[in-house]
Amino acid sequence: MFISNSNPTSGCFINSATRRPHFRVSGAAWTEGTRQRLLLPEFTIPPGIGFRCECCNIEASAEGSQAFHGSICRKNAGLHTNLHDKVVQITAQFIKAIVPTARVDMQNQPGNACNYALNRAVDIVVAIGPSVYMLDVSLVSPCAKDALLHGSSLVPLTAAKRQEEKKAAKHAGVLQLAGTNVFVPFVFEAAGTPGEFVRRTLDFFTGTRDWLDGTGPIRKISLEMVRARNDYLRHVNAVCIRALSLKVIAFRNRARLIYNLPPTHTTRQRRTPLGGTRRTRVGGRGVAG
Repeated sequence: MFISNSNPTSGCFINSATRRPHFRVSGAAWTEGTRQRLLLPEFTIPPGIGFRCECCNIEASAEGSQAFHGSICRKNAGLHTNLHDKVVQITAQFIKAIVPTARVDMQNQPGNACNYALNRAVDIVVAIGPSVYMLDVSLVSPCAKDALLHGSSLVPLTAAKRQEEKKAAKHAGVLQLAGTNVFVPFVFEAAGTPGEFVRRTLDFFTGTRDWLDGTGPIRKISLEMVRARNDYLRHVNAVCIRALSLKVIAFRNRARLIYNLPPTHTTRQRRTPLGGTRRTRVGGRGVAG
């Protein structure tokens, strides 16, 4: 989480004093985003007491991934879907603004070209001349169990890279379509940190580089294009922080921090004169043993 949050684009929300309302975040969202950036856990557990999320049936602790369980809790799937759809909309609008000659299709629009095969669809289709670029947007948490197992706490963008590989394997059929078709796994980490393919795509569409694979000379672009790119990343960051706040608050309200208290009584055994044992009655259960 620290490595992901150390990226400059994931901290744009901190300076939220702006005239543009879509860059602003509420006080609650600012607080939750700042807590996550400082690696403060989403809940505080008294010493010696365990915590269990009833939604996921997972034992949690104040350290490790479960300190940020609210951002990956299963019950927040609806909020995560809303976040995904908002990022898709922002991305489509951004691409259309910086490449006016491109035809940009988006999921949920009538007559879109996003469904390229049976049970296979992408989020955004960008047609520039004879070339078609298919973008599949995804947001992934660096503190998820799978990401931690593969070293997200040590190597930057591990979670994003894992998701990019999964998306590339899922949409391998794009290369088999007629014409010049390119698939792009457009992956952000939870706080708005862009993955490698997002950076390459932004470089390509803004004219910084001539090739989508990140190769070629770096070209100078206009100040307006630089501002548009920065505003896009800042907008995505603000949307992610708002969603994070909703997830954490919903998690707290739903789980109500249900603690697994240790048993207050234990079964004691008293030795009898004959060498055997006789169990005592414990607690309020009314049974022996």
